[in-house]
Amino acid sequence: MENTVVSTWEDLFEQRSLRRREALQAKSEKNSFELAFCGHFSAGKSSVINDLLGHDILPTSPIPTSANIISIKKGEVALELVDQDGSTRKWEQEIPWDKARKWGMDGNAIKEMTIYGPFPFLEERAAIIDTPGVDSTDPDHQKITASQLFTTDMIVYVTDYNHVQSETNIEFLQQLSREKKPIVLVINQIDKHNDKELSIQSFENAVRNMLAKSNIRILSLFFTSMKEESHPLNQKQDFTRFIKAVLYHSDSLKNPSIQALQTAAVYDLLEQLEDEQEEAWENWEEEVRTQGMDPSVLQKIDRAEEDRSKEEAEKKEKLAQTAKERKQILENAILFPHMTTEKAKSWLESMDPGFKTGGLLKSKKKIEAEREKREAELYEDLNEKIKNRWSFICVIC
Repeated sequence: MENTVVSTWEDLFEQRSLRRREALQAKSEKNSFELAFCGHFSAGKSSVINDLLGHDILPTSPIPTSANIISIKKGEVALELVDQDGSTRKWEQEIPWDKARKWGMDGNAIKEMTIYGPFPFLEERAAIIDTPGVDSTDPDHQKITASQLFTTDMIVYVTDYNHVQSETNIEFLQQLSREKKPIVLVINQIDKHNDKELSIQSFENAVRNMLAKSNIRILSLFFTSMKEESHPLNQKQDFTRFIKAVLYHSDSLKNPSIQALQTAAVYDLLEQLEDEQEEAWENWEEEVRTQGMDPSVLQKIDRAEEDRSKEEAEKKEKLAQTAKERKQILENAILFPHMTTEKAKSWLESMDPGFKTGGLLKSKKKIEAEREKREAELYEDLNEKIKNRWSFICVIC
């Protein structure tokens, strides 16, 4: 049964790793750098991207928008769509932007959308990725976001001022940290902050303490406002300079990033394997209970059996080592008289695990008694020889 369970774990391990390994292989071949924007739907994620680009390209509204992966790359102005059936459509120069914003919200018909433009800060093979909201209730949206993050080199996570410490944000950021992703945290709508109620320093300290307690590691933190450009706490320009510099110099970041992605993939798969093992163990416990048995009792029996086997193995190892050492002594027996050598040989024979005395003396107790007898005779003879030699040395001195 144990081999069957292990085989099942290995099969699941292989199945889950396949898609990720294929994605990483494709990324290595493309030699690309991807910076993904994530966040819940009301955080203003698309507005932040539009501001970074200097154009209102992505759909923005108070309801969930992006329902598929939207990539933004450097090139001549163009729009490319990949439908769910795999077919592609492309527009150049004359782009139907009104329709494009609707397509960005149509996850049922459109699988991917790529927007090309003369963005000078984008390196030739760099891309900005917009993902569906992390709090989407649509499982397809969640799957799209998770799949895209397999190959993403850096994350810009956008949250609004009032929901920084929401459970959704914390859990998603924890997952990103476990993946060893470089994270830039953007707290948008900072214009909602009231310094009379709480100083900005106290607010920032609270955020950083939350991140530390949750084991979330970030690369940098920015406060932004898309509504009030001149707000004293608005770090939008600092954020824009930082992200553009990363994208402009992304070519030098590709190799270390792909290595980090491969390492993260290994850790993720090991974590999945542990989850599968834990689930299999829980299923076993439940099955045992349905049969009217106590899993803890069976565990104690198993541990006792393991301990007994371990003790037996250690005992055999010690006996083998003792026999080896005694054999060495016997090979050097020329140092001792014939009688001592014979007694040593007799004792060594008794220490063999398969030693039998012959005749009726076959019980374990009688075998141990015979061993003790031969050992005592040997020690007595050795002590006598040592005593005589010591007396001889004293006389000479």
